[in-house]
Amino acid sequence: MTKVAIIGLGNPGPTYLRTRHNVGFWLLDRFAEENNFTFRLDSKSDSEISENIYYEKKIMLIKPMSFMNDSGSHLLPLLRSNGYENNQILVIHDELTLPLGGIKVSSIGKGSGGHNGIKSLIDSVGNTFIRIRIGIGSKKIPEQTLSEYVLSKFSN
Repeated sequence: MTKVAIIGLGNPGPTYLRTRHNVGFWLLDRFAEENNFTFRLDSKSDSEISENIYYEKKIMLIKPMSFMNDSGSHLLPLLRSNGYENNQILVIHDELTLPLGGIKVSSIGKGSGGHNGIKSLIDSVGNTFIRIRIGIGSKKIPEQTLSEYVLSKFSN
């Protein structure tokens, strides 16, 4: 059976729950809710994971509970112990260079594009995974730092 590991990048805890940087978590939570996936904490990888069959594929959803910039080091053992190769890994994350709600699929072999969560993954597992970038728009307030922007909550 074909299998796919889908990693949603974000930061743990209620402080970051509705921030731009947590788009990866949001999408995994929504997918899980609509498709009968239930997350559980995997203490070895410090990740919330959920496994189920979806359209005849074994899917593992992964939300690293380490902070975004350190997510890669915890994931390699989880992925390898479950038999996932890099070409079976899909990563969902926020993207500043895309307009709000824009989507871009990046092929295998790209760099981090300045995204520290992706850099952490590349440092741990290499760059041969597929990325789905979700646009969060660019910052509009010149005085606001990049970090302040990505960690800010979406307005209604």
